[in-house]
Amino acid sequence: MSPAAVTSRLAAALGSLPGPLLITGGGGWFGLASLDLLERLLKDALPARVRVYGSHARILTLPSGTQIACSELSDLARYDGPPPLVLHYACLTKDRVAALGPAAFLAGNDAIRQALLEFITRSGALGVFLPSSGAVYGPGRSLTQDALGNPYGVSKLQDEAALLDLAAAKGIPLVIS
Repeated sequence: MSPAAVTSRLAAALGSLPGPLLITGGGGWFGLASLDLLERLLKDALPARVRVYGSHARILTLPSGTQIACSELSDLARYDGPPPLVLHYACLTKDRVAALGPAAFLAGNDAIRQALLEFITRSGALGVFLPSSGAVYGPGRSLTQDALGNPYGVSKLQDEAALLDLAAAKGIPLVIS
């Protein structure tokens, strides 16, 4: 299949979703890259089809110059639309550990995780995508349990476990990649 055919099929599939696409962590690298791709697929329908949430409310500017509103993650509690397809990128990144300390870092990511879990429990989801991280592995490629030595890896592992449990309980498709 040609790249143009793949693009056309993906655009059609996204256009036929019964709910919006919802991106958490929209101002981060993954969020902005996803918005750029979605803009190329959805074109002018992007603002109507995509809801973006991040660490704080602001206007995001895409490489094309298109601007899209990003709401604060806490605003998920006020979402009242149909179940969305969720691309979940929101998290405190490992560079924040030094500034916050492991306990505050883990608590911050736990708050983000809880906000998402509460949202999905209340609103449902057509599906969820969560990027994984090699940081979930400790020595010997075992799953990390060292919250002080690897708080980022532990936090990502907790995200994966919590979403796996919720997706299984609610029958929601989940991709962790």
